[in-house]
Amino acid sequence: MRRARWLAALAVAACAACAPLTPPPAATGALRLIGTAAIPPGTEVLGSAFGGISGIDYDARHGRWLLISDDRSVHAPARIYTAHLRYSATHLAPPELTGVHTLLHASGRPFAPPRQPVPGMDVPDPESARWLPGTGHFLWTSEGDFARGFGPQLRESRADGTPVRDIPLPPSFMHGPRGNGTLEGLALVPGTRTAWLAMERPWRQDGPPAAAPVRITAIDVDSGRPLRQIAYQPDTP
Repeated sequence: MRRARWLAALAVAACAACAPLTPPPAATGALRLIGTAAIPPGTEVLGSAFGGISGIDYDARHGRWLLISDDRSVHAPARIYTAHLRYSATHLAPPELTGVHTLLHASGRPFAPPRQPVPGMDVPDPESARWLPGTGHFLWTSEGDFARGFGPQLRESRADGTPVRDIPLPPSFMHGPRGNGTLEGLALVPGTRTAWLAMERPWRQDGPPAAAPVRITAIDVDSGRPLRQIAYQPDTP
């Protein structure tokens, strides 16, 4: 599993010169790397092999970070970690991992490894996670496995990994996306029940992966109803 790296950046606001008439636009901030901390791959943490951290989010109410591993239940059952991160303007301390919880399927069972499929249970490929404000729950995305007939998933779980519900996605999410190129990013609009889902790669109908635009989709968290979709053109490598 790839090495998990921890980065924190401090945004420093630049001072804008005063203007006698029209105020200038707000100054853009500058990002400065304050430090890195690494956990060697394969390190056993709280009874599981740590690594493959793909998503991270902060719960300000409880002062904890949520980390989701993209392990497909190969090295250990699909799981999340909680952690404390301590940093200042000049230093990043090694993370303190405080808990690990198995992500459970809607049936209440741990997800099975790809080599030991269970009828009716999809193969997870966790990517992103976001706390749902005021609930103690979090949303998380899975890229799925089209080769086994499972498309991307959006799920709501409790902090201990137990399932709350599977959120239905538009049918097009089963037919347009490419394998291992689906729900890589997830963001919540503050003060709303809207989530933005970001694809990793272009949909088949949009053109070749190296040149086509990539889609991001806004959905209603409660119903899964699509609200808006935007296609943007990434920079060419």
